[in-house]
Amino acid sequence: MGTHHDRGFGATDRGPRGGRSPQRATTSHRRRPRLAAAAAVVAALVGLTAACTPPPTPDAPANPLSLGTGNVPGDGSVGGASISGSGAVVAFTSTASNLVPGDTNGVSDLFVRVTSSGALIRAAEQVNGEPRVSDDGRYVSYRANSGQLAVFDRLTSTTNSWTPSAVGFGPVVPIVSADGTAAIYGVQSSFGITSTACRVRTLATGEEQNCPAGGPGFGQLAFEAASPSGRFVLYYWLDQSGGGTSRRTLWDRTTGTTTTVPASIAFFPTFAVLADDGTIVFTEVLATGFGTLVAYDVTTGTLTSMPGPVPDGNTLPTGVADDGSAVTFVSQATNLAAGDTNGTVDSFRWEVGSGTVARTSLNVQTGAQLPNGANRCGSAPGQATGTGTSSCGLTVDPAVAIDTNGLTDAYRFG
Repeated sequence: MGTHHDRGFGATDRGPRGGRSPQRATTSHRRRPRLAAAAAVVAALVGLTAACTPPPTPDAPANPLSLGTGNVPGDGSVGGASISGSGAVVAFTSTASNLVPGDTNGVSDLFVRVTSSGALIRAAEQVNGEPRVSDDGRYVSYRANSGQLAVFDRLTSTTNSWTPSAVGFGPVVPIVSADGTAAIYGVQSSFGITSTACRVRTLATGEEQNCPAGGPGFGQLAFEAASPSGRFVLYYWLDQSGGGTSRRTLWDRTTGTTTTVPASIAFFPTFAVLADDGTIVFTEVLATGFGTLVAYDVTTGTLTSMPGPVPDGNTLPTGVADDGSAVTFVSQATNLAAGDTNGTVDSFRWEVGSGTVARTSLNVQTGAQLPNGANRCGSAPGQATGTGTSSCGLTVDPAVAIDTNGLTDAYRFG
């Protein structure tokens, strides 16, 4: 719990501005009863004003992101979280019962918090997994326990929900376009075991279209990634009739054009992230069995690999700056930052221009290593700010003093 500071009213008696002359002493003495009466009236007015004025609200701490009303740590664990492009809005699922008054259902619910004010609402009940906040913070999408997909509009407090026709291993939580008209979702690759999909749903009408496909090897579409604004979508298709698998396709929804990623650029399925300039960041699997990060500039065809030693642990991107200048990621590697001895997953940031790699999942107040590290809050987009300077991470460690619950909470690191 944070410390409450009562500001109160000043009680300092300033006294007269200058000394009184002997000639005025008698006059001052005679007027004292009137001054005393006036002072009593002023004191009464001040007391009345103080009684009518609510006490100042304690400043809302930036971390943990998953605090409840009154900045109280939850009494249940966070299952997943997402932040807006500015970091001003966070959505998370939690089993906590003390985040908002009257939460007695005993299950995981969806909460939305404005970090500057600490204002918190419960946007939906019985929601597990990873929610997504739109880039501008207005829309929150999620998958309900019933299997329905839904988009909550914070401005109108309305929810648009539907039952997806594609199932597979579970459809991807929708990415809402910048104009709020479309929801992009699908089913990621299951290597041909179950159905896959890549779709755009018009929220006003419920009409859906598949991502553009065709050509040799056309089959079921497999969703891979979308950029924060929903402009770019990355996917491929699987031919389950023996025709092979297509190369990755990048669809620019603004221009309606598609670009095929060269066959020489191979990366592990379902873990790429997209910037709003079309930059693709992915994990390139190396002979060591682990992978390093690579940024592919679609416009110039340039590949930039993360510098430094080959990571000695698994590495996955979680976000990329809107202009592709910085990448956030999580890794089990121990050789990417000095003093990394916790032997578990941590959050990192790669500045693409300078090549600097830094560990970001540290104690927010002291900069000390977190014994249990921090994992990603969910899937991109909605895992990093638009500048790429910070990202969302889940940790059981108290990264600030206010976190006293000993449970998993969501933090903004960087």
